[in-house]
Amino acid sequence: DQLGISSDEQRHIEHLAVAPEFQAQLAAIWQQYLVMQSELAADQFSKAKNVLPNLESSIANVDDSMLEGRAKQVWAAEKKNLTMLIAGLKESQDIKSLRAEFKPFSEEVGVLAKSFGFGEAHPIYEIHCPMSFQGKGGLWYQGNDQVRNPYYGSTMLKCADRVEKVVHEGPTTSDGHDSHPGHSQH
Repeated sequence: DQLGISSDEQRHIEHLAVAPEFQAQLAAIWQQYLVMQSELAADQFSKAKNVLPNLESSIANVDDSMLEGRAKQVWAAEKKNLTMLIAGLKESQDIKSLRAEFKPFSEEVGVLAKSFGFGEAHPIYEIHCPMSFQGKGGLWYQGNDQVRNPYYGSTMLKCADRVEKVVHEGPTTSDGHDSHPGHSQH
């Protein structure tokens, strides 16, 4: 139950209200993700792998002490998932395997964007390539709508069938942490 399995998270992603300070910490992860995405799109295996220590640090440096309730639970699951996915990225021996590991990592970054948001780190675009991974497709995120496919790089840099802006809308239910007793006197 508490493993926070990625595929379950993507079927229903909760929009959680969190402090801007927490979003700013997640924005550091977003910035490192963007560097890696860009390097993969540029066919730069070594440069993409060199981002991993910074990504690990960004994740480790997130202070969740300001979170409570459901937001704290979701972040704990996401942090565990991110850490496991980075381990897979680190094991990659070539650009093909790195790209394969980047797919679930991208999905997890999407969960962060949609669940918590990245504060002022806007805009965020979700882009989907239908041809990647033997036609199963893969999505990734960018800070602009100019398609730079990390799964194909220069081979098919502009391959995408969908480019959508991601908007963090805040909580979708009334049982978020703001509804706890004691929070009603804001």
